[in-house]
Amino acid sequence: MTAETAVLNKRGVALAADSAVTTGFRDREKIFTTANKIFTLSKVHPIGIMINGHVEHFGCPWEVIIKDFRAGLGNTCFGDLRDYVDRFSDAFKDKKFLTDDGQSVCVISAALSTIGEVESRIRDERVKWNAKTVKAVLEKMFVDANNQDPIMGLKILNSAHSMLNMD
Repeated sequence: MTAETAVLNKRGVALAADSAVTTGFRDREKIFTTANKIFTLSKVHPIGIMINGHVEHFGCPWEVIIKDFRAGLGNTCFGDLRDYVDRFSDAFKDKKFLTDDGQSVCVISAALSTIGEVESRIRDERVKWNAKTVKAVLEKMFVDANNQDPIMGLKILNSAHSMLNMD
């Protein structure tokens, strides 16, 4: 579990985070206690970014993406924070961070996570599970997935998104 905090006053923001991260799959997780979760996004302006949740984006560590963005930014300055956010959002969608292996790992990880979640719900004794309720849960998951926009350049999920749109 990540603990992060930000304190805001008239003069600025102070960021703090713990250093523990969990990687891997369900029942095969590994915990590291020396991870960096706070990074400088710009060499020129005092703009920070914190990560939590997954430490990777389709198999590429967020730290690598953030440092690549910062290096590419160089001495460029923007007028407001929104410009940095927009540019960074574009940066991590770059195809160089969407490798075939990373995509495969992401899809397999999501599938295993989904199966684990369904298994955990089925074992929940408060709910009576039968074929009808399992089918309803899976149909809701497909509807939710179908309502998501595909990620440009992501071959595996875009083809899955196309299949979900089939009648």
